[in-house]
Amino acid sequence: MVKAAVKSFIGKVQAKRFQVQVGKNVYIGKHCALKGKSNIVLEDGVTVRPYTQIWSGGGR
Repeated sequence: MVKAAVKSFIGKVQAKRFQVQVGKNVYIGKHCALKGKSNIVLEDGVTVRPYTQIWSGGGR
């Protein structure tokens, strides 16, 4: 239970750092790259594994 709370807190901090929209219980691992920040939305309960790259773009 404590581990889940810590992961949720870290997810919120990482989301602010990457300037992405997130739901509840989101975890963003270390050394991730999120490109095209304004278009990324992570729904509830998402885990982004360490070293993952997420790209967003198009639709402009």
